[in-house]
Amino acid sequence: SHFVLDMMESNLDLKIVFHNQRHTALTLHAIRILAEELELSKDDTYLVQIAAWFQNTGYIRDGRDPLGTSLNFADKFLERNGLSGKNRQQVLSCMRQASDPDTVESVLSRVLYDANWYFLAASSHKEMLSRMRQEMAFRNEIYHEKDWRNYVARLIYSHQYLTSYGQEVLEVEKRRNFLQMHHQQSQGKVVPMHTIGY
Repeated sequence: SHFVLDMMESNLDLKIVFHNQRHTALTLHAIRILAEELELSKDDTYLVQIAAWFQNTGYIRDGRDPLGTSLNFADKFLERNGLSGKNRQQVLSCMRQASDPDTVESVLSRVLYDANWYFLAASSHKEMLSRMRQEMAFRNEIYHEKDWRNYVARLIYSHQYLTSYGQEVLEVEKRRNFLQMHHQQSQGKVVPMHTIGY
């Protein structure tokens, strides 16, 4: 964990305000919840936590291939530190599958996928969506207020959690958060994109 935090602290562009230490910490928090609720073994929990630590490291470079870069960082670090080949491949497979819901097969990748999107169901959802918008603007994906609201609506309704806990609990919280945001916007209380401290 110290290796990853130090690497991100030293090398991550300050404009990467979403795929950073904040999102990594929130994902790890979600994994602890999911692991307990789904009764994951200690070994499986350990492996998915490793995957979560490394998944955002690919953004410390130009961000053109964050997944490939993250996989490369993880593979080299885990090999140097003696993780068995089988366990190393489980970590890499978990990272690879969790990047796309259509490729998710294992329990570990389902857990990591849901943990990645836990923020939509969390109390910090507005902050994290604002961070996402700022980072997208950094990549020249700029949304004006109405277009952004439409983007978020499509995201909320197209996204699906993959674990039983995600479907039964997180989905309910996600929908509640979105309805609250929609109500605030309909009352004219639009939450603007704002500058976030790093």
